[in-house]
Amino acid sequence: MEMNASHEIALLNKREEATLDSKLYFRKKGVDYYPDLTIRKMTELLHRDYEYSILDFGVLTPHTRPEFLHCDKRIVLCNVSPWKTTQFDKFVHKLKKYKVPLEEVKFVNAYGDMIKKNQEQIYKQYGIRVEPAPLLCNPFHITSGCFHFFEQLMKGE
Repeated sequence: MEMNASHEIALLNKREEATLDSKLYFRKKGVDYYPDLTIRKMTELLHRDYEYSILDFGVLTPHTRPEFLHCDKRIVLCNVSPWKTTQFDKFVHKLKKYKVPLEEVKFVNAYGDMIKKNQEQIYKQYGIRVEPAPLLCNPFHITSGCFHFFEQLMKGE
């Protein structure tokens, strides 16, 4: 469920094999995708009988914060490259301002292992471990080399 106006999830619908089941969502490979939702609609959807719900908040705002705090697993996809450290710093301060315990958030670096030095700097500065995300050439085909990453992500480790 996309809780931001980026319309990134809607782009998946333009690819082959996606079927439009209604104006609200589309289905691809057995998964329902809900682009550009309102908080009210998302709340309704969370009461449906889905085994898992993944919420893409985009940017954490006062409006999305309560739902973020209700999530069983909180995963933040971030960028710790040197030219993005100011944005990361602002985000961490926003989490602290909203009283989000940093130890309850899993931080994942969108650019994988490429910037290991910056990941170490983040740990020294904030006590936050930023795990590298694996490179996925096709997000609908996860190779066996990525299984460990996703297992750890779902365990919250």
